[in-house]
Amino acid sequence: MPAMPNARLFAVLFMLTACGGEPAAPVAALDNPALSGSRYPDLSMTPDGNLRMSWLQPAADDVELVRTAVFDGASWTAPLTAASSATMFVNWADFPRVTEYKRGHLIAHWLENAAADSYGYDIRLALSTDGGQNFSDAITPPSAGPAIERGFVSHFPVGDGVGLVWLTGHDTAGHSSHGNVETLLRYAAYSASGELMDEATIDTRVCDCCQTDTVTLRDRVLVAFRDRSLSEIRDIALAEQRAGAWRSLGVAAADGWRMDGCPVNGPAVAANGNTVALAWYTAAADTPAIRIARSTDRANSFSETTLHLGGEPLGRTDIVVLANAEILVSWVERAAPDGARLVVRRYGIHGRPGPELEVARLRSDRASGFPRMQRIGDQLLVAWTEASGDDMQVRTALVQLDALARN
Repeated sequence: MPAMPNARLFAVLFMLTACGGEPAAPVAALDNPALSGSRYPDLSMTPDGNLRMSWLQPAADDVELVRTAVFDGASWTAPLTAASSATMFVNWADFPRVTEYKRGHLIAHWLENAAADSYGYDIRLALSTDGGQNFSDAITPPSAGPAIERGFVSHFPVGDGVGLVWLTGHDTAGHSSHGNVETLLRYAAYSASGELMDEATIDTRVCDCCQTDTVTLRDRVLVAFRDRSLSEIRDIALAEQRAGAWRSLGVAAADGWRMDGCPVNGPAVAANGNTVALAWYTAAADTPAIRIARSTDRANSFSETTLHLGGEPLGRTDIVVLANAEILVSWVERAAPDGARLVVRRYGIHGRPGPELEVARLRSDRASGFPRMQRIGDQLLVAWTEASGDDMQVRTALVQLDALARN
């Protein structure tokens, strides 16, 4: 009998426990609208407290679609198409996103290949004011110079409009050589009608292929990113936008990780009330680890970092902050003999970890992408890419928060 796919196995376990009158399984597979071939999901909260998922879906004639649907805790809406392109640049770590920054107002972004350079690509974005039924023509964010690679975008509300931050790789030697690329952290803001309202360079030297992440607090926006010093130290840094102006908050946590290449592993940041938390991967001192830093004063100061040193982590972190200042962290770690597993762990207010909960088994290579998670009610929705041979599909599961025990 062939091995049962992991997601279907969870579904069977869930039904068996439910039929027997026992408590629901800690992890239960959840059907979703993504079809065969789908990959690289993203999750975000909507203004009314539901979850929006976006993903890449292949179509005929080499066309790629950016699709999106909303989950309200019980069911999914019908999926909508935010973008369609035959020249879309598909990257396992730099995935499209669709977020609802204001009720009914959406932004979608994706990447497009640059014809002049097979390594070059650029950002496209589109806006909707009718809940995603219609999107604007594609917009290209402003450049600060001869950009050859732009990506790793995050979105956030700015007044009645939307802001985005991204990485811009600039060719500092006059030709497309990766060894001569300096990477900036850039910002732009748009009105709902697509008018460019503001732009800025936030940082002039950052790690060149690590994800950015943002969180909106009461009076400011924080962006977390991996910095890059002149001596190639790649620690996690923060910048803030307050009253329309950007300023650096410096290194949030100093690992002292020196690396001559990009680790393709950016930080995740989340907040709840006054608590702000960061999670990221590091291999400082040649020791792969997941690190966590927490602030209880709205990112004015951070506690000492907590390290998770068990297993062989590959990174690809995500984070959720609970109302009681506890945090949930997910990551991918290697599993014998040649695979990986997606795990979630709960950390108490003093940093003490609960047991790990395995959500899924994955391939350890790039095909599995970056799993995402968000809380809805007393559950987590977790999304990832299941890959088998050349077959790929977005999978989702619901994790009971009570299953993530405290210590």
